[in-house]
This record gives sequence, structure tokens and C-alpha cells, in this order.
Amino acid sequence: ELPQTDETKYKIAFLYFKTKDYFNAKKLFEDLYNRYPKYKNDIAYFLGIIAYNSKDLELAKKYFEEAIKGSDYRRVAESYFILGDIYEKLGNQDEALNSYINVIYLYSQAKDYVIKSRIKAAKILEKEDKRIDAACMLEPLKNMENLDQDVIKLINSLPKCVK
Repeated sequence: ELPQTDETKYKIAFLYFKTKDYFNAKKLFEDLYNRYPKYKNDIAYFLGIIAYNSKDLELAKKYFEEAIKGSDYRRVAESYFILGDIYEKLGNQDEALNSYINVIYLYSQAKDYVIKSRIKAAKILEKEDKRIDAACMLEPLKNMENLDQDVIKLINSLPKCVK
């Protein structure tokens, strides 16, 4: 049996998380989350993913709102992206759009999340009848390879981007 130091606990929780054993990961992460305010934002990311995967959107939102203050660039970008998705599912399109725009402009190095955020933001803008804004949101993706057919259709259905 390994000594239960907190660093060991974190590593074990992370391993549980990686193997999708969310039940055991959650127990350990919650303990660390409650005892270490200094690391709360970074641990909130894992608890947010666990809550999101179990469809507890309100709890996931609470954790991701903390996780966006974390120190890991990619995890913060992903947290903003997932927050956008949560806001959409909860019917708050403005907050969703705001989260996606944060990914695009504040976390430009997290390319995969930037692409997904542009697509999600464009769909929101299109629904709000802001078709030119939607076109401009997708403009940087126009010449990309491996775009989903739905995205290509959306790009082709929108007017030209006029800035």
C-alpha cells in the first residue's frame, strides 16, 4: 500500500480520471479540492469534467467557472469551451457565445478548441440572424481540410464576410 500523501492522492485520482473511473477519481479530487484552496481552480477542471459527463450541468458549470482561473493553458481553454456548451444547453446563448469568443481570442494556441469554438459561435450567430457575423466567424476556416460536411454546408449558405 502506497503512503497516502496528498501528492500520491492526486496522482491516483488522475489515474482514475484517465481510466474513466470517475467514481473513485471524484472522491479523491473532492478531498483535495476542499483541503487545498491554492489548487482549487486546477482541481475544479477534473471535477467539472466528471460532473459534465454525468450530465450534472449546474455542478459542472460551477466547477468550470472556477477552472477558467486555473494555471494550465489547454485545460483553461477546454474549460471555456465546455462552459460555452453548458450555457447553450441551459439556454443562455449570450454567455455561450462569450465563452466561445474567449477561447478564440484568449487561447489562440489551443487550435482544436479555437476551431470548435468558431463553429459553435457561428451557429449561434446564424440562429440570431447575424449571418454576416457568422460568416466572418468561419472565414479563417474556409481553406481548412477535413472540415465536417455540416460546417462546409453552413459556410456555403452564409453571405460573404464583410468587415
